[in-house]
Amino acid sequence: MVKKFSNWFYFVIVVLCFLTPAFAWAEECIIITSPVENTVVIGKRPEIKGVFRCPLTPGSYVVMLDGVDITQLMDVTAEGFTYRPETLVTTGSHSLSVSYTGADNLPHQFAVNFSIRHSEKFGEIYSKNDVSLLYEGALVRKDSTADAAVPVYTEGQNVAPSTTAAYPSSKIEGNLASESRVKEGPWNVSLTTNVRYFDQDIPVTDPLKKGFNVANWLFTGNYEKDRVKMKLSAGDIMINETPYTIAGFSRKGTMFNGEAGPVYANVFSARSAQTYGVDGGIGIGNVNEDHIFGASAGVKLFENKVDVRTIYVTGTDPSASGLPASITPPSTQSNVYGNSTTTGNKQGDVVGFLLTTDFLQNRLRTEMEADFTRYDPDNSDEFEKRSSSAYRAKIGGAVNWFTYDALYEYIGKYYGVIGNPSLAKDRQGFSLQSGINLSDQNLSVMASRYSDNVESDPLFPEIVSTQGNVSYQFNKIPYVPLGFTYQKILQESSKEPVGGTRIDTSTDTYSGRIGFTKGSFSVNFSPSYSIINDKTPADADTTNIVYAAMAAYALPNLSIAPAFTWSKTRNHATNVWTDTFVYNLDFRSRFFHDRISFDTGGTYTASTADNNSVDSGTWNARATLAYRLNDHLKTFVKPTVGLRFSYLKTDDKINVAMNKDEFSLFVVLEAAIPVIF
Repeated sequence: MVKKFSNWFYFVIVVLCFLTPAFAWAEECIIITSPVENTVVIGKRPEIKGVFRCPLTPGSYVVMLDGVDITQLMDVTAEGFTYRPETLVTTGSHSLSVSYTGADNLPHQFAVNFSIRHSEKFGEIYSKNDVSLLYEGALVRKDSTADAAVPVYTEGQNVAPSTTAAYPSSKIEGNLASESRVKEGPWNVSLTTNVRYFDQDIPVTDPLKKGFNVANWLFTGNYEKDRVKMKLSAGDIMINETPYTIAGFSRKGTMFNGEAGPVYANVFSARSAQTYGVDGGIGIGNVNEDHIFGASAGVKLFENKVDVRTIYVTGTDPSASGLPASITPPSTQSNVYGNSTTTGNKQGDVVGFLLTTDFLQNRLRTEMEADFTRYDPDNSDEFEKRSSSAYRAKIGGAVNWFTYDALYEYIGKYYGVIGNPSLAKDRQGFSLQSGINLSDQNLSVMASRYSDNVESDPLFPEIVSTQGNVSYQFNKIPYVPLGFTYQKILQESSKEPVGGTRIDTSTDTYSGRIGFTKGSFSVNFSPSYSIINDKTPADADTTNIVYAAMAAYALPNLSIAPAFTWSKTRNHATNVWTDTFVYNLDFRSRFFHDRISFDTGGTYTASTADNNSVDSGTWNARATLAYRLNDHLKTFVKPTVGLRFSYLKTDDKINVAMNKDEFSLFVVLEAAIPVIF
């Protein structure tokens, strides 16, 4: 019995002897002491610490935070490493992965998963503030109009601004971009703003102002829980409803968005004129002065396959160009036909209906919109608001490799919407588009036909515009892309009033493209040929030929991009050819461990005509040399000092009054200061 026990004892000892080295080798050479696996870290920039349990050489290990390599950013000693992110780390789950080559010469890898809360009370609370400062002062400057060099500018020196100067001799800009957010549970409140300081030695034009100004700001409050969503926005808001009511309208205002299950609603109030900073408050005011008010409501049915929406917008616009009425002359305001005759404010309201469907998962989408307006382009005259309407029907989708879209539009003669000044009116027509998208080739076809003067007003002609386009792209050879496009445009007028000019033109455009790409190098060549056939007695035929070539070579710290364009235009009536050559070069480089950057580029444009009516050349060059001082100062301030050079020369042998010869050399001081709390 004793002998049997001793045999088992020796067997266990032998096994342990063999396993001991294996256990020793299995011990990790890198141990993460902070953060701890599956813990919640409180902080905005959590410190990461690691300990070396065995000797490791630089380059034999890699540490990554959320897939981003931070190895070169760590502070490393013989005992281990530490790292604190320079920027804010978002709340939620994160992963720290470590890979290295151990003492056994085998690869090892492990990960530490953790989550972050910014504070004990709030899951997310922070304020990110980026301060940037820029100073530019002229060292040497020559203006062709003054024909004199500007002396070196020193701080405190009284430099009389030149009345002929197009750009300042000294300029100071400061900007504070701030984003603050508080979030806990379903609540989320944020404020973003940009505060600027600006000064220069010549006057500024609106909307730019000297001194401190709030460039823009936006406050938002969100609540989201289950199927209930609410959002309140105040400041610089963007209003998007439908193409024929109000879309892409950015102004100072207040907006509320609410959603409860399938039902949603939007309410907004905004200034109709463009304002900046804190001017205009939160955009709530009298609709009869310079404000816009609107609301929309809708419901989504059949699992969001059907969306029905109603929109209402009303308001007054004191300016046609979007600028404040105080600086917009009445002559800039336009009526229906583009004639600048209105002197009063614009007033109007619109009611719109939109129905969208998508029953077959993007294979068959439809949009149908109907809108009705009462609009007065000038409330100072004796005419009241006029009623008009607009309609839009669209169908489209994608089935495997085939896409298609069809659109019909009608916009009445007097149709107008406050907040949508660029909306085309007095127009109707349709457009068709389809495409075939395969792995190695693409084909798209488009056709459209539109006409104006929808109510056949005898004072104006009816103009029909028909357009067709075919584009083909061949991608089977990855490094040699090929393509071809043909476009046909027909314009023809009818029912011209007495004294009117007839329009009857046909334009054919052929263009091709071929390229070559290999690694960091690429080159592309794009020729085109276009001819306009004027079938009227004026016989103003025109031919245009363009040859365009561009190349690029890009490395991590070096890029160069030359380009060349040659345009030939022939006026058939005079048989005169005009040639325009454009040479462009852009060169960018980073060296000395990214401390020094050098960017330069320029354009030379030459134009000549074979009847000597045109003969000019223009040089436009610029260069910037900058040096980052971060590594020398070792502070959170990131300063840069540099030189900026510009040169402009125009030599016009026909019109000598256009000649210019200008150059300048500026010293540039920049600083970036990130502040997080």
